[in-house]
Parts: sequence; structure tokens; C-alpha cells
Amino acid sequence: MGENSYYLIQVNIATARAAMDDPIMKGFVDRIDEIDKLAQGWPGFIAQPTPPDEGSIYPENMLVNASIWESEDALRKFTYESHHVEVFMRRTEWFFQSELPNYVLYWAPVGEVPIEVEIKRRFDYLHRHGATPFAFNFDKSFTIEEMLDYSDKVEL
Repeated sequence: MGENSYYLIQVNIATARAAMDDPIMKGFVDRIDEIDKLAQGWPGFIAQPTPPDEGSIYPENMLVNASIWESEDALRKFTYESHHVEVFMRRTEWFFQSELPNYVLYWAPVGEVPIEVEIKRRFDYLHRHGATPFAFNFDKSFTIEEMLDYSDKVEL
């Protein structure tokens, strides 16, 4: 399978400081549509699916945001070189911070939609093992080829 057979899945999880209709969250809520539209028009963006098992693992106060990208480079540019960075830099106003990873990246076959069960598996793996080809971050990323070679070695 070639590189075109896989996409990069990005998932971030954040615990909101308050309900979405609380004034504390207004600055975030007011930017959601703008940032979503920006992502949708960004080169390399594929989709922003809602996990079909939404709410099965993560409670309502935890926001799960999944997106699918053609490449890590496209996602990195969107994250750090677009207006998204303004919202990103203000995240502590709206979300509690944790020592646990708050985002994970992983390669998945084209057509695979992230589900909460798999998202949790990837976050748990990243937390326990650090960045690996199975679950990684921008600090230490991996290629599709490295993921394919590593996938037989995954221990949960």
C-alpha cells in the first residue's frame, strides 16, 4: 500500500472549564465556525468527522475534535501558520490543562473514520509509551512506512 492509501488522523481532547453556553466559553464558541471553515478550505484537509460512537467514552464536558489530513505538513501549517494559532494560544482560557497528552496523531487507511474507542486506545498508548509510529505528536512524528513496520509490535 502506498502513501495515498493512508491519511493522517489528528484528534485533540479538551476538558471545558464550563458549559458551552457559559460566558467563560464565549470567546471559543464564537470562533468555532470560523476555524472550521478555515480548516475546510486549507490545502491538505480531508474531513472533520464526528465519531459514530460519540459520547461512548468521553463525557460531555470533554470536547473531542477529530480531523483527517493528507499529510503532517498540511496539518502543521494549518495549526501553526493560520488564524487557528490565535485560538490555540488562548486555549488555557477555555480548557483545563493536563499532564496527559491533549492531542494525538496517527496514520489510518483511507476511509477509516476515527471512533472514540480507537481514539482512547491511541491516547493511552501515547501516554504509556511516548511517541511511536502507532501514536505520535508534532514533537516526534513518523512516516507511513514506519507505522507499517511498527504495527506488528504494538502491545496494549
